[in-house]
Amino acid sequence: MLLPGPQITAFGLADGENFVMAPTSTDDQGNPVYTPFVGAGFFIFVEAKSGSSGSPLGTITINTKSDDPTARPDLQMEANKNLGLGIPAVCDVAGPGAVQTPGGVPGVPTPSFDPQSQPIADALNDIGCRFDLHSNADACTKPNPVTEAPGFVNPNTALQFCTMSAVSTDWKFHSGDTLLTVQWRDMAGNIGNQAHLVVRVP
Repeated sequence: MLLPGPQITAFGLADGENFVMAPTSTDDQGNPVYTPFVGAGFFIFVEAKSGSSGSPLGTITINTKSDDPTARPDLQMEANKNLGLGIPAVCDVAGPGAVQTPGGVPGVPTPSFDPQSQPIADALNDIGCRFDLHSNADACTKPNPVTEAPGFVNPNTALQFCTMSAVSTDWKFHSGDTLLTVQWRDMAGNIGNQAHLVVRVP
């Protein structure tokens, strides 16, 4: 069924040079499984197009208020395990603009986007602030290893979110399987379908 909110058209990983990685298998639920050599050094991307509402895709990656669980980004992604240390501080990222000690992203053990949960809202903002928005002209992915040209993975895509840089050690994926779940909100507030993938680290 076509939902009113954005339709996820592609969700996956790209290597450190932005070439799209292929999943190596699927899990018992049919989710694609990606197996990078280590838990950092790759990009995460998600693409979408408008849903049945026809409303433009939302573009906000961080929208946080410590006392308002409804303050959420348009890109809504969560992991079922802690990334890095899993400290709940929002947007505690590394880099010259960092204002807090990097502490990673807290996991949501049972995937949920409970609209009344402040911890879930914080986790969504914490991971969302590590992404930025791309058009087809400046896509962060290189789907064709022959031409090496940037572009969307799915030709039906309208917009793409990608990690601003490769996943760093301060929010690395730990050994074992980590499930990522994503949904996208449009400018009218409609939520679309969810997509899932598994990052499997030795």
